[in-house]
Amino acid sequence: MSNFGSRKEFKLIIQLFYEGLTELDYLQKFIQQQKKTNLIRLNKTYMNPNPLNLAKEAIGRYNDLKMPKSEIWLIFDHDGREREVREAIDIIKQSRKDIHIAFMKPCIEI
Repeated sequence: MSNFGSRKEFKLIIQLFYEGLTELDYLQKFIQQQKKTNLIRLNKTYMNPNPLNLAKEAIGRYNDLKMPKSEIWLIFDHDGREREVREAIDIIKQSRKDIHIAFMKPCIEI
C-alpha cells in the first residue's frame, strides 16, 4: 500500500529566510495560536543575521523553492542596521521575484 494518498496537504507552505531564532519561534507560536498548524507549514530554509545576505540567498534559490501553494518570506529586525535593511529591500524589489518581506522595527520581541 502506498503512502502517497495519506500525505498531508497544506494550504500554504512558507519558505522562510530568517535572521535569528526569536523570529522563527515567534512565527511557530503564532501559527499554533491561530490553530493553523494543519494548514500552514514553515520550511526553515535559511538563517543568517545579515538582512542583505538573506535577500541574496532568497533570490539565488528562488527558482528551486517556488512551487504551487508556497510563498517565500524574509523575516528580520531593524536592529540599527539601516543600510543593510535598505539594501536588502532594494535588491528584492529589483529582482522582481515574488518574495515577501516582514520587517520589524525595533524588533519582533517587543
